[in-house]
Amino acid sequence: MYNKIMESLIKKLRFIFPETKIRLGSIEEEEKESFLVAGISQVSENCINGKRYCCSIKIFINYYPKEADEQYEDRYHVLELLMKHLESISLENGVVIGSKDRSGLVENGNLKFQTEYQIFFLKNQEEEVSMEDINLK
Repeated sequence: MYNKIMESLIKKLRFIFPETKIRLGSIEEEEKESFLVAGISQVSENCINGKRYCCSIKIFINYYPKEADEQYEDRYHVLELLMKHLESISLENGVVIGSKDRSGLVENGNLKFQTEYQIFFLKNQEEEVSMEDINLK
């Protein structure tokens, strides 16, 4: 499930920022151009009622501009696009998941964006044995 969510998120980021390089997870080396780093920072599941569960997935997207002293307007434009377009994402199977909240902050010249998506689902428990399947000796 988490891979599918990240695939859908990356697909949407590539649509929003077609010219920007996108990485998953962390920074391995310095880049010479602006880029985004995206990943899952935290996942939690809560039982709501019986077999019903709510899964909260916290996503981070960090924007690293080409030049540290580049105009802040660029960061604010990226923040505006992320706020607008990541209100929801569509998974391959057509399910649309909405974000619970979104936030952004500029720190050390880089933009740090966070959002939390919630998915509600039924968890399958072990199949119950039917009385019809029991043979008496």
